[in-house]
Amino acid sequence: MPDTTPAVHDARSTAMRKGLRAAIALPGALALVDAVTGDEQAGLFAAFAAFALVAMADFGGPPRARATAYLTATAVGAALIVVGTLVSDEPVVAGVIGFVVGFALMQTAAFGGAWAAGMFVTALSYVLAATFVGTVDDLPSRVLGWGFGGVAATALALLLLPVYPRPVLWSAAADALRACAAYVRAAGSPGARAAARKAVERLHHAYAATPYRPAGPAVRDRAFVALMEGLDRFVSLEPEAVGGPTEDAGARLREATAVLLDAAAARIDDPAAPDPELLAVDRARHEHRDALGTWTESALRDGTAPSDVLTGLEGAWWSRVASFMAVSLAADVVIGMGGTPLDHDLAETLETPIDEERGRVARVRHVLRANLDLSSVRFQNAVRTAVAVGGAVLLAGLLTIDHGFWVGLATLSVLRSNALATGRTAAQAIGGTVLGLVVVLVLFGIFDAGQTEEWIVMPIAAFGAAYAPSAISFVVGQASFTVAIVLLFDVIEPEGWHTGLVRVEDIAIGAGVSIAVGLLLWPRGARGLLRSVLGAHLRADAEYLDRAVDGMTGGDVTSAGPCQERASQAARRVADAYDEIMSAPGTVPPGVAQWAAVAGSARQVQAACDLVTALTQLGFLIGAFPDAVAAVRHETDALGGALRAEADAVTAGRIAAPAPKEPRAARQRVQVDVLDQWRGRDDTRVAAAIGVVWAGEVLHAAELAVRRAGDAISAVANAS
Repeated sequence: MPDTTPAVHDARSTAMRKGLRAAIALPGALALVDAVTGDEQAGLFAAFAAFALVAMADFGGPPRARATAYLTATAVGAALIVVGTLVSDEPVVAGVIGFVVGFALMQTAAFGGAWAAGMFVTALSYVLAATFVGTVDDLPSRVLGWGFGGVAATALALLLLPVYPRPVLWSAAADALRACAAYVRAAGSPGARAAARKAVERLHHAYAATPYRPAGPAVRDRAFVALMEGLDRFVSLEPEAVGGPTEDAGARLREATAVLLDAAAARIDDPAAPDPELLAVDRARHEHRDALGTWTESALRDGTAPSDVLTGLEGAWWSRVASFMAVSLAADVVIGMGGTPLDHDLAETLETPIDEERGRVARVRHVLRANLDLSSVRFQNAVRTAVAVGGAVLLAGLLTIDHGFWVGLATLSVLRSNALATGRTAAQAIGGTVLGLVVVLVLFGIFDAGQTEEWIVMPIAAFGAAYAPSAISFVVGQASFTVAIVLLFDVIEPEGWHTGLVRVEDIAIGAGVSIAVGLLLWPRGARGLLRSVLGAHLRADAEYLDRAVDGMTGGDVTSAGPCQERASQAARRVADAYDEIMSAPGTVPPGVAQWAAVAGSARQVQAACDLVTALTQLGFLIGAFPDAVAAVRHETDALGGALRAEADAVTAGRIAAPAPKEPRAARQRVQVDVLDQWRGRDDTRVAAAIGVVWAGEVLHAAELAVRRAGDAISAVANAS
């Protein structure tokens, strides 16, 4: 059967669209503003705004959201132009403000989506104004030009070959939900599970291929990320056996769960479709629970061996887990599609975003708290970018460099998350600029280019500057950009090929600033930080597991909440570090696959903790059986100790000690003893007895995840 998942536009087709828009934007904005106003500064700022927004930002999303993003970036850029112009004759002040601007913009980039896409362009607006010395009298021309360029870029983005990747992502998510529904209907069969895993993998590939993907605290963006995380957890739980004496009720529960997942997919396909209905799942879950309790009680009273009763309860476990997770997935879909959050306890238990107003404030606070921390890769990058922008602006002002904004532009263009990558990109930038200068020398020296020839070549060069970096190479992109900028300035103020020579000098200075910053501030970058944030994630999971089990065994049921929050923050820091590593130019560093396995195992432990919290909230408390409580806490302590040891190992880069293995037979003996003690004699303890069985199942899943993490950590250490 052919793969029907919608293909996300590839890098070349995306680059082609950007190139065509840039070819119109750069010369078009300059020509129109010059024809209407005759103002050189207005023309320069219009051309830069139009080119930067279509070539360097290229916001995604539906038309309204895309227009809002372009116009917001234009407005923010205009405000920064005012600030930059007012301090442009004070290099020290301009440098200090440049530091603040760079830090603030990098922090907002953590919100994902349009915030991340617009960071470079808005930073460029300040650099352009602060290094191109002007006065208050120049403000109208600069702001008018920038505003016109922004409006022109908005029109081009909406009208010329628009692509809206976000609906493609949601469509891939709908396919994954339908595959999970088929997996549930097939009672967890290996073939259906493989198909569901493949559908979830296709969603991840689509997400990775989408520029400026949803990631931040906006409620809808966070809901999409939560949906992907939930789908990962859904397909990671492999059932050992599904069925048993309560299979009729189990089959009805699975069908209600599958219907809920299909309804969530339909809500994505048709925004006018009704929200998924939770009542049927709740009814089926209660029916299933009653059937389990009645059968368990009856079987034990009739003399059925507790071991056989345990087997029957284990066969019902996966169906209930699937129903728990499906509620969370459906809630994520509803919120992500702009609907009213579903009113259900499990919608919050399994990390689903909360209501719109409260959720927006909470998510913004959450992201800022997570990233204003020395251990956050985004904080380190924000400081690195701030120092680079401030230093470039200060240096350009103190040295009174002609066209000093090229120093700032080069600094922003070549700065990467570690010193090695920054140095490599700096060499490419200088090489590309020299290549562009050679082309300029050919144009002016051999062909004696005049303005007519320049107007012909300029859109070609603008196309190459936008198209080449992702479709060909960064070097070719820099060469094309050099040609385009030299022609732009020569049209405004004819200086011939000498402008290209100045650009080579300024690019070298800007690249030097970035290299110095990269060497002085966290030179290992995200790669060096990845080990420590993985260790922090494992430690946070250990704490969360301890508190979650404590609540289920009779302790404080509220203490797991803050631990869940800390585990989630740690997981997002790991994701941030991966984003930095995978988006950097060059080959993927060795060991990343093993590090991904560690992170995946940590997320599975976190999912197990979520399930313990869900069982606690649903009343499956096991405090009525002291022996079982002691056994569960003993196993929890062992797993927590293994997680902390693995955290130390991954941070230090050494082989992890094997996690202690709790024999499945020993765990089952405790469960059998509980069933034997109860034997249906006390109706009030039926939930506690079943809770003991299911606590064992959750801990078994956590144990497997801990062992997989240890194997991956050892593989990294062996490869080092």
